Amino acid sequence: MIGFTPGNLEFKITPAKKWDIAYGDAGGGKISPTAGDNFKAPAAGAFQLFVDLNKNLIEINPIVIALIGDATSKADGTEIQI
Repeated sequence: MIGFTPGNLEFKITPAKKWDIAYGDAGGGKISPTAGDNFKAPAAGAFQLFVDLNKNLIEINPIVIALIGDATSKADGTEIQI
């Protein structure tokens, strides 16, 4: 999970804590160590990243946290997003 703040949405992926290999956006959900473009989170907020270096794929999915059940003001089963 990564939390992105407004104005800080771009990033690259590195397999180690150094820049000699840095994966960038190759378009269409693909990644490449030779792509110069940064990835861009779609908005500020919390996102889960899934990176497959074997298939050169990336997914960026929003994380939604919600409460449900008798402990909420909506005990009818309606989610309350937090």
